[in-house]
Amino acid sequence: MFPGVGIVGIDDSSTHYIKKLQENCFKINGICGPNTLDLRRIAEDFEINFVTSKVEDLLVHNEINLIVFMPTASNMAEHVCKALTVAGKHVICCHKFAVSSKYAQEMYEASLKYPTLLSVIENPIRFSKNFITTKNLLLKNTIGQVK
Repeated sequence: MFPGVGIVGIDDSSTHYIKKLQENCFKINGICGPNTLDLRRIAEDFEINFVTSKVEDLLVHNEINLIVFMPTASNMAEHVCKALTVAGKHVICCHKFAVSSKYAQEMYEASLKYPTLLSVIENPIRFSKNFITTKNLLLKNTIGQVK
């Protein structure tokens, strides 16, 4: 049995995530975002019953076991920590998951407190200009030996 899913920060540009999850037998039980008018249309298109502008509503929803945080979700670190530690939900964070190393550390520590919960963070650093530049400099031995 797949967990019921709630998605935070969904908008028109990220509805392909809903489609992919539904194609793979996940039931989307709720979506959350700042513009409930747009969310209601998306919910109707994908047969999602619960729409809210408050993350806390998803956290207490009894048919949602997994929360997916999209890049547009505001206060992501705070909500991820609450989802893991207070609500006991599984969490997936899409890229751009933290605005600082402090918030990344807080989310990481929250994930360690409950090792039975799934906590996945997607961070496509390989596409970052800084990462690509550093990798190329390393490959060309421009910056010397790295140990």
